[in-house]
Amino acid sequence: MNKHLSAKRLYLSTILDLYDRKVIAYKISQLNNNKLVIDTLNEEISKGKDVHGLIIHNDQSFHIYIF
Repeated sequence: MNKHLSAKRLYLSTILDLYDRKVIAYKISQLNNNKLVIDTLNEEISKGKDVHGLIIHNDQSFHIYIF
């Protein structure tokens, strides 16, 4: 059995493309920590897309701008 399926609580980190509302990257973890968010960002960045001008927003109401 997959270790994620046996956990009591799982955390989902997603990156949405706001233009077409599609999930472009996601990670699932048993821990809700910075590593989960960084791993999700690294997954999208590793695809080789241009991230110039990217704006990241989270539910805690702060933004990260990438210039």
